[in-house]
Amino acid sequence: MNHYTRFAVCLFCLALFKGKIIADDFTETSRVTDSSGGVSANEDYTNLSTVGQTYHTSTTTGVTFVNQSGFINTILSEGVIRDTDKDGLLDVNEVNFYGTNPNLADTDGDGLNDGDEIRKHKTDPLVVDKDQDGLGDGEEIANGTNWEVADTDADGLIDGEEVHIHETDPNLTDTDTDGLTDGDEVKKHGTDPTKADTDNDGLSDLDEITKGTKPKVADTDGDGLKDGEEVNNYETNPLLADTDGDGLPDGYEVKQSKTNPLLSDTDKDGLKDGDELFHKTEPLNPDTDGDLLPDGWEIVRGLDPLQHDGDSALTYDPDGDGMSNADELVAGTDPLDGNSYFTLNIDSTIDGIRLRWNAIPELTYQVFASDSVTGPYQPLGPAQKHEGPAATEMDWQPDPDKPKSFYRLQVTR
Repeated sequence: MNHYTRFAVCLFCLALFKGKIIADDFTETSRVTDSSGGVSANEDYTNLSTVGQTYHTSTTTGVTFVNQSGFINTILSEGVIRDTDKDGLLDVNEVNFYGTNPNLADTDGDGLNDGDEIRKHKTDPLVVDKDQDGLGDGEEIANGTNWEVADTDADGLIDGEEVHIHETDPNLTDTDTDGLTDGDEVKKHGTDPTKADTDNDGLSDLDEITKGTKPKVADTDGDGLKDGEEVNNYETNPLLADTDGDGLPDGYEVKQSKTNPLLSDTDKDGLKDGDELFHKTEPLNPDTDGDLLPDGWEIVRGLDPLQHDGDSALTYDPDGDGMSNADELVAGTDPLDGNSYFTLNIDSTIDGIRLRWNAIPELTYQVFASDSVTGPYQPLGPAQKHEGPAATEMDWQPDPDKPKSFYRLQVTR
């Protein structure tokens, strides 16, 4: 190659340096001859590439050298092959191609150096937050989120809100695994997306929303029991302060009176639990005064459920109808009404007679018959128990082929 040819090639190389040359960032060793004497053999060179042609330039600038191929190049002292900020990008490429600052390793201040942004992460070294989600690209890389998608997990919260405000996981749709997305918890329900049970009442936020209770109020109905206790422990209604309608809040029944919040009359004495407190009777004792007469029965009939009159309480007949209090209790009649007494009615029919009487719930009735008023009396048919909720009339049709003259009705509890 003659001197003219070498000079033309040199001019071509300088023109390339003045343009936008992309420099690959690796070095190779090549033996050179340096006319200035300032560069020794086996110097390190940065490989500058263009399509179809390769130029080898020394890492030392401002000198003329000859590489193994024999081309003569003059390297201008303008930082062409320098990496001043040590970001992995040559200064010439930062200035002429990427537009980054060759004096700043992290031009956009996002926590990633420019070289890593371009080669490793494929992010934009000139934009702090590409997807404008409130997380810089460096934060996105650190959190494992997508720097091109504002809401990586598509939960309704952008990544920046999740990391900096709500402390949720930007890669999980439902951080607390309560069945609600983080976005719904924050924007729709106002619950804590980092706690499955925001109000610590024993029910998850999703359970509360499903059941209609308040996920931010531990005791929705204000009855003294947490919603979770009502649902999981006592089977009471967390939306109703008095589940059994006895006049006592569920919490009071469970914690103080020890009555059953699911039964309005825990001791089945005819008085609701709330009424017992009003009358000062015992809601867990059907016969507070121990006179063998239930509290409710005494209250309804004007008797004192707190006053025990001894054995006379059973034999006493206040209405003078011939039936003692004990008999009237069994029969379901009123001990203070002389016209209220237990009786067996006999009606004539075409086929003979029909026996009828007023029956009280839960009592058992047996008809007896005899040919003589003094007996003996024999059972007539099977005993009948009234299973209904209220008093009603029952009857019995005796066999007309076996006529009897006298009948009795026995009632038992």
